Amino acid sequence: MIIHFMKDGKINDQLLANFDKANPGKNLFLLFKKESEIGKFVHVKKQENVIEYLFQTEDINKLIDNVPDAKAIIVHGLFIEFAEILLKIKQKKIIYWVIWGGDVYLMPKNVGNLYGKKTLQFNRKLRISTFVKKHDLLRAVYYKLKGKRDSFNVIEQAYEKIDTTVTYMQEDYQVLMKLYPKKYTFEKSAFLNIEQYVGEIFLNTRASGDNIIIGNSNTPESNHFDVMDYLKEYMPEGRKVYVPLSYGGGDEEYKLNVINTGKKLFHHDFVPLLDFMSLESYVRILTSCAVGVFYHFRQQAMGNIIAMIWLGARIYMSDRNPAYHYLKNLGLYVFDLTTDFPQFKLSSLSIEQQERNRDILMNQFNPVKVNEDLKRLINTIYNK
Repeated sequence: MIIHFMKDGKINDQLLANFDKANPGKNLFLLFKKESEIGKFVHVKKQENVIEYLFQTEDINKLIDNVPDAKAIIVHGLFIEFAEILLKIKQKKIIYWVIWGGDVYLMPKNVGNLYGKKTLQFNRKLRISTFVKKHDLLRAVYYKLKGKRDSFNVIEQAYEKIDTTVTYMQEDYQVLMKLYPKKYTFEKSAFLNIEQYVGEIFLNTRASGDNIIIGNSNTPESNHFDVMDYLKEYMPEGRKVYVPLSYGGGDEEYKLNVINTGKKLFHHDFVPLLDFMSLESYVRILTSCAVGVFYHFRQQAMGNIIAMIWLGARIYMSDRNPAYHYLKNLGLYVFDLTTDFPQFKLSSLSIEQQERNRDILMNQFNPVKVNEDLKRLINTIYNK
């Protein structure tokens, strides 16, 4: 039996299904919830092996004792709630951490490497919070004045409980080892297949429009202001500029600044996406885009990037992003914004480039391979 720590997030229903297929009847999913959320299932469906776990009040050790054949715990992202519970576990269990991105790249030792000049320039609060976060003493004072525990300190402590990190992108593991060196073992595994990234009805669809999409969420790590400032001289009238802002950890002020700046630069062509939408509705927008710009300096937006590459779009990233190098090393046609955009601008990929990209993605994320990856991961756990 494997115990999973999960949130009711938008991809976790698919993750749950994939683990159930690879390890049938031997998964227990703890869905971390507050008392006000009990009985509400947003993304993950209610089923027998999904338990709503009140992390603020329930005793994790008692729960684990009631699962005597539990071989390991897999935490899907090292969120603060998961970290606090890991530190309370008394039993000796093998703990696997599926790296999500923010649980490595948003930590204090890396925070100074996340933002472009324009994005910092447009947001005074971001400049202050970045400065405070980088300095342990200032951060300690801040949390003391707030009457809270330093969440980053808790996560750093939880790192010591981890035995093995899991990701399909070894570059994430390498960044973690550089920032927080420890004798973790590493397992490489994909988690979602290409049908889940794109949606089955779009598997044979190609992007047919000439619009552009910037970033994936209402987070300053998308470096929206740097991208918009860079593109302002290149955008012809009539091409829509989509900017997803319905998801992520940015605040309302940041969102309004992005919207106001986008409207000022691109006028009626600027289209902020402010409401949650189904995967199908969102992918329909992606199919209208010939170009996607994901100018993150960290691994982020991989679902968007993989889906858009599959659909045939030209993807611009930053060569400061480890995910960019992961994709390039696979042989995919992806491009650096500052060095490649002057040559290719908003042009589409050739059919040959699109086909090569699809072949590579299918090789990495086809359903059979993803299932084999997860089975291999589970066998490794049981054999430890």
